[in-house]
Amino acid sequence: MQADVKSVTKLKTFDFQPVASILLLALAISVGYLLNNSGYKILAFSLLMGLGLGYAFQRSRFCLGAAFRDFILFRSSELLQSTVLLLILSSLGFIVLFFYYVFNNSSLPLSILPFGMHTAVGATLFGVGMVLAASCASGMLMRLGEGYVQQYGTLLGFLVGSIIGAWNQNFWQPIICQSPAIFLPTQLGWPLALAVHLGPLLFLYLYLRRLSSTSWKYTGFTPIRKIYSEAWSYQTGAIVIAVLSTVLYYGRGSYFAVTTGITYWGTWAFTQLGGSVADWAYYQLPRHLNALNVGFFLTMESMLNFGFIFGALISSLAASEARLRKVRSLKHFTVSVAGGLLMGYGARLALGCNIGAFLSSIASFSVSGWVFALFSFLGAWLGIKLFLRIFNLK
Repeated sequence: MQADVKSVTKLKTFDFQPVASILLLALAISVGYLLNNSGYKILAFSLLMGLGLGYAFQRSRFCLGAAFRDFILFRSSELLQSTVLLLILSSLGFIVLFFYYVFNNSSLPLSILPFGMHTAVGATLFGVGMVLAASCASGMLMRLGEGYVQQYGTLLGFLVGSIIGAWNQNFWQPIICQSPAIFLPTQLGWPLALAVHLGPLLFLYLYLRRLSSTSWKYTGFTPIRKIYSEAWSYQTGAIVIAVLSTVLYYGRGSYFAVTTGITYWGTWAFTQLGGSVADWAYYQLPRHLNALNVGFFLTMESMLNFGFIFGALISSLAASEARLRKVRSLKHFTVSVAGGLLMGYGARLALGCNIGAFLSSIASFSVSGWVFALFSFLGAWLGIKLFLRIFNLK
């Protein structure tokens, strides 16, 4: 008697990805535990915070570069609206931290960036680069964790651009040192600073919300499985990222930034190939000189980025989404490398990317963040024009 093939129940293939995500998370936490017990508490904290940020960015597919690109190219305001929400919430988090320190008779370590010609040039180049690379700096790290092979080309270009930018600080450093660094509350006082800073953000948020076809609404209790198995809304991502970046600032006294760590990776590779950076102005600055002395990977900047990549990978595995995503074409790969090169160089000129020089700077009431936003938006517009011409798209 022959068995009816249709009646045979096929065993469902076991999905190992969620199990792998748990194992990888356990490994990352173990590394953090070992670092903490070895006296590297800041490194352990940075690693674990990177895991959380990478997870939140990947689950919500949050990309600050795409916010500008989508608004300019597709007139889509949803992601830009959520980006403004992120700026508002992060600013509120900064205010809480600032006055917490004041009430405890101490001061919050401020990182108010100087702005000038270097900001305009760097932000414009960064804006062009993030469109060509189809990602910003944080988006690149996120997509590395997701398995996008093309983003390894972006990383390669970013490393090279960062090295050139760090080397070229010998030229730009005098200009940067002569540029103003303005903390709005110091210049205007807190009441007026709040009005000048939060007023435009609230207006822009309400305007973009009116343009958007979707807006965030509370839907009640979320089952635990949705935290890892389903995509988050951009608004949910903005809320979680704002909370985590505020906790990060509190825990290590330094705001959320990613490009310095990437520059350290590029410098490590450069020195391994026989290069020397001892006479570079960039590595005469105390923070970077310390990284040069202790080792580029034993820094909170590098550890945060490692955590970010693994957090994105863990998120992808938990939702069974992790896989190698092939390069569309050699031309796409080459353009991604060029985009990474422009982002790497631009980030060093502007003293950060759209995380450190945009998100964290605006949230810290630094005028430099608004200048970076303006010129990176201009760069994104130019980048779209260039991208469409390169690929003959209308």
